[in-house]
Amino acid sequence: MTPATPAPHPPITVDVALAPTARERSERHTNVTYIVVDVIRATTSLCIFFEYGCNQVLVAPSVAAARAARTRLGPRWVLAGEVGGARPDDFDLGNSPAEIAGAALAGRDVLFATTNGTRALHACTGGHAIFAGSFRNAAAVATTALATLSEENARAPIGEPEDPQPDIVVVCAGRDDKPTYDDTLCAGYLVRKLTEAAHAMGRDIILRENAPLAFDAAAGAEALWGYRNALARSEAARAIARIGLSGDLDWCAATNVTQVVPQVTGVDASGELLIIEPTSMLA
Repeated sequence: MTPATPAPHPPITVDVALAPTARERSERHTNVTYIVVDVIRATTSLCIFFEYGCNQVLVAPSVAAARAARTRLGPRWVLAGEVGGARPDDFDLGNSPAEIAGAALAGRDVLFATTNGTRALHACTGGHAIFAGSFRNAAAVATTALATLSEENARAPIGEPEDPQPDIVVVCAGRDDKPTYDDTLCAGYLVRKLTEAAHAMGRDIILRENAPLAFDAAAGAEALWGYRNALARSEAARAIARIGLSGDLDWCAATNVTQVVPQVTGVDASGELLIIEPTSMLA
């Protein structure tokens, strides 16, 4: 008797939400893996917190919420964040990757709040998995996100009705709920790394409408200017240049320099702070 041929794996579907409000909402939201991008600078900074030895980051929905949390949790917590790109006077650190890298963070815990990036992370709560993505960890976060795909996705035979929800959505933080050039470029690079990693697994991949848009934008920017110079053309880069932090772009534009993948692992007892820890899912 001839052994049954295993059912082929269905293609992996990937989309990009160019701003948090563009994220699809439904009761099946729990099946979606999210990669949140605020490349200048929150998700880049989250990587660097862990690269430099931080234990845990609690992400607050606002600067005021971060202040209140430190009052509640105590002064041992490092308070980090920004308003208009700059560090608030009563904060220990801003949202500058260069400043964070120079701080003594080994073994410390951080309360973190920024204008756009932390809001985008909160917008994805309830998803199957939520990661912070950037140029710095693009290959690592792509591999890790693909590893979260459910057994149902891995085994379902081709020919079943198409799932209306994608498997993975790259969510751009944007600005004022609108798309931004810098996050779109980073999202496109992440789509490229997801495509490469899926193909290495022997899986086909389908890119929904915004994913090829971001992919092509990133490829064009890389060919014309390189990512560092391309990011410098964004409004976010001009904003940090105005406050003397243009050196942060070197940290934000570095590609695949870390295996750190920050992941939302839960919510604290207050119900409003997201717990971020480095995942160890990489093979």
